[in-house]
Amino acid sequence: MEERTELVRTGLFNLILFLTIVLANFIIAIISTRKLTPQEFGTYQFLINFSSYFLIFSLTLGWFATRFTARKINIIREVLVYSFLIIILSSLIFLISLYLINEKVINIGYDLIILTLFFMITMQIINVFLGIGYGYNVLISTLGNFLQSIVRLIVLLIIIYLLFAKISIVVILLTFIISNLLVIVYFSFIIQAIKNYKKEGTKFKETVHKLWFFPLLTFLITSITFYDAAIVTLALSNTLPLAYFRTAFIISNIVNYVQAIFPPFYKKYLETISPVNILLGIKVLSIYLFLVSPLIIALGEHMLAILRLDYLPSYNTLVILTIVAVLGNFAYFFNLIIQAKEKETEVINKDKFLKLVKIDLSSLILQYIVLTIVLIIAKIYRPDPPFIAFLWSLAWLSFSINSFILRYKIFVKEIQIKIPLNSVIKYAIPGIISGIILYIIKPKLIALSFLESIINVILYSFIYLLIFLVIIYFLDRKIIYKIFSIIFKDILRK
Repeated sequence: MEERTELVRTGLFNLILFLTIVLANFIIAIISTRKLTPQEFGTYQFLINFSSYFLIFSLTLGWFATRFTARKINIIREVLVYSFLIIILSSLIFLISLYLINEKVINIGYDLIILTLFFMITMQIINVFLGIGYGYNVLISTLGNFLQSIVRLIVLLIIIYLLFAKISIVVILLTFIISNLLVIVYFSFIIQAIKNYKKEGTKFKETVHKLWFFPLLTFLITSITFYDAAIVTLALSNTLPLAYFRTAFIISNIVNYVQAIFPPFYKKYLETISPVNILLGIKVLSIYLFLVSPLIIALGEHMLAILRLDYLPSYNTLVILTIVAVLGNFAYFFNLIIQAKEKETEVINKDKFLKLVKIDLSSLILQYIVLTIVLIIAKIYRPDPPFIAFLWSLAWLSFSINSFILRYKIFVKEIQIKIPLNSVIKYAIPGIISGIILYIIKPKLIALSFLESIINVILYSFIYLLIFLVIIYFLDRKIIYKIFSIIFKDILRK
């Protein structure tokens, strides 16, 4: 009981901190979608997504930094040398690429090119520091992300309400750069604590040279999968489909907040590969996913209205991306269990790694086959940007379905535990029923004012939650008692 209480307490603390970061980022998203036109918002999102491709190498370096720092090995000097080389090379390629895009494809502007370059460079440094921070203390890295989000929000609010400046892409990028610089200063002080660790620079270099392709391949596939926005924008020479797609993603991404709970669950619980613990994880995941996803689908149009009324046509895209998020979270959970079967060591299990990479690679190929068809349709028939965004979401759906099925097969084969579908359905029923009721009783007319949209979403979300809790109480009152007992009795008493 003590272990379970500590697990839930750690998970809840991470969730609270994570939700604070998410809330700050969501407010920034609201500001950017409401202050920028759809065309400007699409350009802004393109620049952020395009710069993400150039962060792959710093993420790879951060991955190695985490493993060595966690073993109390000081590799700061080696990491800084590699970082310098990565920044110089990536900056050169980045500048040339954006210059050509600006001249040949879409008009960006040299001011935005320079600012995006500085944003990308600061993100490179932060990724490396985050890797070191995760190895030293996970909380330090989480606080770094917290500081970054809060500073961004505060600076933007100061610009709007104290300086009365007009929000533009330039202002947003400057805000991001300022927050990144402050986070870099924060990490510069924090990493002083690991200077006394033993130095094994030669071993670090040997490991990087020998195993660089493992994390690099993973991050490359992830970037190509989730940052296909740059490819779509360049293929269509139009940023509007991206604007409609990303606004739908901002709302549907709420489903993914559950991932803040599972890192401590994975580290402290799943290593035992106990059927009881795995079934507990499935229950927690199912309750959360079927609590949130029907709510998003039922109130999706009202949520989009908070961002901007122009984005109401993104609703169909929002529905598909919400389903994508549900399947993705189940696949993520299977992944955690598969990885947890082996205790963390310095030796990488190549066979297991390659199995998971093959799944991602096959899913990626399927996604881009669908995406290619979408781009051909868009080029020939020139449908409206919202419809292009909807077709685009189907490419993501193909990835999620394939990844879910293949990961489930490996899960069943290696763990030899079948997920009880009756339990998943049991926790899906309250959400589906509550979502249908909410869809029927919600206001049919979308509020024109920003404040009214927020009030409607909060009010009807509360109604939905009450309906959900009442239904789940009659289906499984024990799980409700258990959750409230752990949260309010065991945690608050300590």
